[in-house]
Amino acid sequence: MSEKKIKEKLSIKEIKEKSVIFEDDSEEFNIGLAAATVPGSLAGIFEIHKRYGSMPIKELFEPAINHCQTGVPLDRFQAYDIKLLTDILRQDPEGRDVFFIDGQIKKEGDMIRMHKAADFLDYIRHEGIRDFYFGDIAKRISEDCQLRGGHLSREDFENYRVHVHAPMMLNWKNSFNSRATNPLRGPQGKKG
Repeated sequence: MSEKKIKEKLSIKEIKEKSVIFEDDSEEFNIGLAAATVPGSLAGIFEIHKRYGSMPIKELFEPAINHCQTGVPLDRFQAYDIKLLTDILRQDPEGRDVFFIDGQIKKEGDMIRMHKAADFLDYIRHEGIRDFYFGDIAKRISEDCQLRGGHLSREDFENYRVHVHAPMMLNWKNSFNSRATNPLRGPQGKKG
């Protein structure tokens, strides 16, 4: 790849800030690969399955894969949410392919299909997560990050670990409710 193309990619993928206006508030979002952290959801899902799962992981992935392939209609809340995120979703070709029709953000009732996500989940359900954190997938993601303005390295993936914490228990209206403690935030996040 020429130096010019590398510079073009870096300038496109540097961290960008977008402001999203809610009904009575606004929030700044950092977008692009420079805002990315190691995806921990897969490791978390496999850890939960190891501890509590009773059916094969391959079966657990099946409904998600089917929904990604056949699509699901946007409900009112989802349509509202992606409308708020229009400028962010428009930044990436993948976002445009999934969330837009003829240049317009999808609306309630429109179908969302994620064929590449279906392929990825199908691979993970058969091969497991080792390749994602230690193999070729980790290598490709970290190389892409370095090339396109991100900060994730191969070591970040290899050093990722699931941390299990006891939930916060709340007694409310004579019943106990649990919630996660200390929401996780990326490196740009602030403790609130």
